[in-house]
Amino acid sequence: MKTFKVYKVDGVTLLYQRRRVNKGVRFEINILSGSGNEKIPGSMHLMEHMFFNGTTKHSSDELGKLMRAQNTRINASTGNSTVKIYTTNSVRNFEKDFALCTEMLFDSTYSQKMIDKEVGVVEQEINRFLDDNERFCAWQIFQKIYKHPCYKEHTLGTAESIRKIKEKDLKKILKEKFVCENIVVSVSGNVSARKCRKMISRYIVGKIERGTNQYVEYQKLAINGAPCMVVKKKPTNKTCLYVAIKCDGLADIKNNYIFDVYSQTLNRIKGRLWNTLREENSLVYSYGVSRTCGFSDGYINYQMFTSADKINACIDALAVMLKDLRANGITKQEWENFKSEEKVREDLEIEGFERQANRNFWNYIYWGKSREKEYEKLEKKITYEEVNEYIKNMSLNENIWVSIVGDVDKRKIYSHKQIVEKLNF
Repeated sequence: MKTFKVYKVDGVTLLYQRRRVNKGVRFEINILSGSGNEKIPGSMHLMEHMFFNGTTKHSSDELGKLMRAQNTRINASTGNSTVKIYTTNSVRNFEKDFALCTEMLFDSTYSQKMIDKEVGVVEQEINRFLDDNERFCAWQIFQKIYKHPCYKEHTLGTAESIRKIKEKDLKKILKEKFVCENIVVSVSGNVSARKCRKMISRYIVGKIERGTNQYVEYQKLAINGAPCMVVKKKPTNKTCLYVAIKCDGLADIKNNYIFDVYSQTLNRIKGRLWNTLREENSLVYSYGVSRTCGFSDGYINYQMFTSADKINACIDALAVMLKDLRANGITKQEWENFKSEEKVREDLEIEGFERQANRNFWNYIYWGKSREKEYEKLEKKITYEEVNEYIKNMSLNENIWVSIVGDVDKRKIYSHKQIVEKLNF
C-alpha cells in the first residue's frame, strides 16, 4: 500500500492518499490543540459540540437538512492534543462536504444562550463517563502512569468547570488556535491532490489567519508516575481490573514494531492461555490486551471484567498466562495465523479509506512519513524467531500499575506488592 504524501498549502498541512479503487472519499480536518492545552477544563470539547449548533449562515436545523440532502456523515471528536471534524461521502459531494465542515469549524456562532443549553448536554455526557466502569478504570490509571498537567482533567472536563465557560472564552480559542499553521487535513479516497489543495485554499486559507503551530506532543511524554494500585469502590455488578506493565527499549523502531506485533498476537493466543481458565473457573466474561505507546515509552495493558470476588483469581490467572508466554513463546501455528490475518487486513484496507485517513494523520503526528516507511519494511522482515525471542526475554519489573473499579473490599484483594510479586513469578 502506498504511503501518504505531505503538502503545505499556505501554512495548512495536507496529508493525501489517492485510492482509485474507491468510489468515496474520507477527510478529516484536525486542529492541533486539544483538551491538554486549555485554561478551563472541557472548553475544547464544548466548542466541538458548538460546531453543530449553527453558523453565521445556517441554523442547527438547516445544517441537519444540508447533511441529509448531501447524504453525508459528519462527526467531530476531541482528544488531549487535537479537535477534529470528519466525514465520509461519495466523490461527487466532496466539495459540498468540505465547504460545510469548514463553515462549522470557522463560522459557528457562540451565543451564551446556546452555550448554556449545550452545557446541559455535556453534563449528561460526563455522567455517562462516570458511570462507565471500563472507561473510568482506564482513565484513573492513565493519570497515575503519566503524571503531567495535560492529563490532570478528563477531556470532558467536570460539571463545575464547564459551567464557567463563556462566549468570550470560546471566541478566544477560535482566534488563537484555529490558524493555518495549526491545521492538518487528511484525505483518503478517489480524489486528486490538486482538488484537495484547491479546497484548502478556498475554504480554509481564505477564511482564517496565519499563526503558529501549537501542537504539544503529549504522546511523546515518558512514563513518570510511580507504580501503584488505585481502587474506586462503587455499587456495580461489573468490576473492572486493569494491569499495566511498563515495557522498555521502545525508542528502537524494531523493538517498537515487535512490541506492536506482541500485543496483537496476545489477543490471538488468549484463546489458548486464557479461555480454559475462564471457562473452568468462571473468572471473567471478557478479557482484552492493548498496547499504549508513545515514541519511546509504553506499557502493555491487560483488561479484565469480572465480579468483585474474582479479583485475586484474575491476577493468579494472568500470572499463569505470562509465565507460559515467557517459557514457551508463541507456537509456529499462532504466528502463521497472525500473518494470515495481517494479509486479510491488508486486503480489506483497499476499501478501508475511512480508517486510512485517520491512520495517516496519527502516523504523521507520531513519526512522520519516513518512519512509517521504516515500519512497512519491518513488516516484511521480522521473523517468527525474532518475535519469540523478544517475548521470552521481556523483562518484567516492579513498574506495574493496577486500577480497579467496582464493589470491592480492599481488605480481601491482593496488595500492590503481592501483585508485583505474583506477576514477576
